[in-house]
Amino acid sequence: MTTVKISGYSRNEGVREFEILEREQIEEILNGLNPVEIYKKTLRDAVSYNHSGNAYAYIDARNGNVATTWLEKSNLLHPWDSFYEIIVCDIETGYDNLDFNTPENLLELDNKDEMEKFQNSELDPESFIIEEYGQEELNERYENVYDYLSDDFNFNWDDIKEQLDRLYDMVYSGKQ
Repeated sequence: MTTVKISGYSRNEGVREFEILEREQIEEILNGLNPVEIYKKTLRDAVSYNHSGNAYAYIDARNGNVATTWLEKSNLLHPWDSFYEIIVCDIETGYDNLDFNTPENLLELDNKDEMEKFQNSELDPESFIIEEYGQEELNERYENVYDYLSDDFNFNWDDIKEQLDRLYDMVYSGKQ
């Protein structure tokens, strides 16, 4: 473990010391992560939020855990509540592009029978799939959407390196 000094918002708040893992440990954890799985998990979480903001995945520099969370647009966390987050994936929420209940995403557009039944049904794609095939089929189709969208995701290594550099520049050496 190593110690970092993190300033509060103002001089009145002062500076606090926190223990974090060594940089090499964080880099080892990063190298072991699967970007596609991280993106899928973050995307699943992002879809659950209807408000404008960001769902993101991060490595906690204090303990090495990987977590996802959400932050509403125009809000910031206090430096003492966020310094340890090494963000590896970030997805904007609250926009229609996260609504996957569309024919393009859930229906087999090449399947003329399915498309004809859907067009005659007056149901939204989710309801149509549940009525025709059941909940399990809908779950599989959503999983296919997540697979497709996450397939090309990779970490922004330059951004991650900058975050690590900023954090480890605050390492307290004990010298005054």
